[in-house]
Amino acid sequence: MSGADRASERYLAWIPVIGGRRVRPMAAVAPAVLGGLILTLLFTAVPIGDGRNLTLYGIAESVEYTNTAWQALATVCVTPIAAWGPITIALAIAYYRRRVPAAV
Repeated sequence: MSGADRASERYLAWIPVIGGRRVRPMAAVAPAVLGGLILTLLFTAVPIGDGRNLTLYGIAESVEYTNTAWQALATVCVTPIAAWGPITIALAIAYYRRRVPAAV
């Protein structure tokens, strides 16, 4: 285990009261999963037909592009935002699996 790995499993020494103690896995996983779920809700649009999408904010009209190059550029720019929530959840689960021994 590298120094960076060990450092990420303990609170920073300068933090009052809890400095230097081990971080409990659920103290990191619970906020990460909650944040991932919130991000997924915020940035997910479900197509419902006729160029409309259902979002957290209601029904949104899709934007018409003048050519496919602009549409491809928009897709490339927006996809990381849409993937942010699910990736955060996946990383939180991987962290939990790494830190908590499997019950056999």
